[in-house]
Amino acid sequence: MTELLLIRHGQANADATDEASYDRLSDLGRQQAIWLGEWLQTTGMTFDRLVHGSLSRQRDTAALAFQRDAEVDARWDEISYFILSTMYAEHHGHVAPDVPEDFSDYFAGLMATWSVDALPNAPERYADFKGRVLAALEDQAALGGNAAIITSGGVIGMAVAAALGLGPEGMARLGVAVENTSIHRLTWRGGSWRLLEFGASPHLASADRIHARTYV
Repeated sequence: MTELLLIRHGQANADATDEASYDRLSDLGRQQAIWLGEWLQTTGMTFDRLVHGSLSRQRDTAALAFQRDAEVDARWDEISYFILSTMYAEHHGHVAPDVPEDFSDYFAGLMATWSVDALPNAPERYADFKGRVLAALEDQAALGGNAAIITSGGVIGMAVAAALGLGPEGMARLGVAVENTSIHRLTWRGGSWRLLEFGASPHLASADRIHARTYV
């Protein structure tokens, strides 16, 4: 049996407008990662593997929370959201909304458009993104044991969507619901992934930490 804890990185630079400037933890993101690590210590959980993508925000979250050696696997990297969003506006006239409540519908439309290759010259095809996430999951299933994987919201959305048999819109709506440093638990049983837990943030549940529950 294989069990995975998929964990989103801490809050990154929320004021960014491109991939490079987004890829660093905010002060709150660093604190979220520290609190995550403290909570994990209290549980006594152990992991056979710690894995993170190649992005700085993923690596730094892993270092702050776990303080141990980790494997780097770029298949757990996030989608190039800012590039895709710019293409969506240029080719289809859809601009990212200013109102957070409208973002779920916007992102679902963006993912649906990307999934049918309607964003010319995208840095990665949706099918390739899905393929790399499924391949990374398959490799983890083969290894067995327990692994903690520090990744990003879109990747977690894809992994959970695959376990639930959902398409691009389902993947999108799951992805936007992933809080920073939240925990998502999958287990490999009987030849398929099963979702055991989604969006847990016990390290941010106390009254004095509610302010630290962030999505962006």
